Amino acid sequence: MNVKKITKTIRTLIFDFYEQYPTFGKIFVTGWGFLHKAKFQVKNNFFVSRDKRALHPSELILNKILWVKPINILSKLKTDISNITSEVLEGNWDLSIEDLESTYIYKALKQRFHEKKEWNEIQYLNKAREQISNGENMIGFRNIEVFNKKLDNLEIQYKKLERFNDPLKEIYVLDDKCIRSPIEIEEIAVVINRQGHFILCGGEIGFFLVRLLNIEKVPVRIVCRHKQWVDFKKTMYHFTNNYKDKKIYQRLTHPDLEDIPYKYGDERFNLIKANISMKNGKV
Repeated sequence: MNVKKITKTIRTLIFDFYEQYPTFGKIFVTGWGFLHKAKFQVKNNFFVSRDKRALHPSELILNKILWVKPINILSKLKTDISNITSEVLEGNWDLSIEDLESTYIYKALKQRFHEKKEWNEIQYLNKAREQISNGENMIGFRNIEVFNKKLDNLEIQYKKLERFNDPLKEIYVLDDKCIRSPIEIEEIAVVINRQGHFILCGGEIGFFLVRLLNIEKVPVRIVCRHKQWVDFKKTMYHFTNNYKDKKIYQRLTHPDLEDIPYKYGDERFNLIKANISMKNGKV
């Protein structure tokens, strides 16, 4: 009997015991999980000590374009990274963020397009007009005519987006690693923080429009990743390469990890989902 068969037999015995005696079996299940975690850490330390986690450039594409669900981008980066010289950064730059829905611009656009308020009924925009008229630079504008023209253009863009039957094909065109839009929606730029979360850092007006319209997916440009996330991505590549067929068991759902080869996609989950009685809730 080889090691894999022995491991599988032990695992079966542990979980069978847990099903019959949940109170005592929980101890063994917890121990089993601890052993797997320790095994992962030992292998990870081995990769670090042998310096095997350096990725080939083709495996870690910098300035990459990914299709992302707008609903999964919840925060905006407050740290200015416009002058960065590297697409992988250490430090705490990714911790300075703000909730997107709490920003004044998002609230103003939501009031206009969801609550159907007129532009001149939105308090924040009226305050902005007053400050611009007094010669101040407000949200990037110093000229009131240019400001009002911007609002008119947003109105046109939003109405065009509403009419599209297939927004994924009609809003954005990917051409030679460049995001273009026939209706002049700004390119959306994001960073990936240490936990793998997408944080908005550019093209916020265009992003707010597609978010308010509940558009399923949009292309975003990854301009920077936190080093901790890059290290995790490297680890996933090397564990995958450690398998005989160079494929991980299950498809990874994070957009920045979907290029890692896998054995199984969503077909098994879809079969399970189609054959369970509950149709709502979380698994």
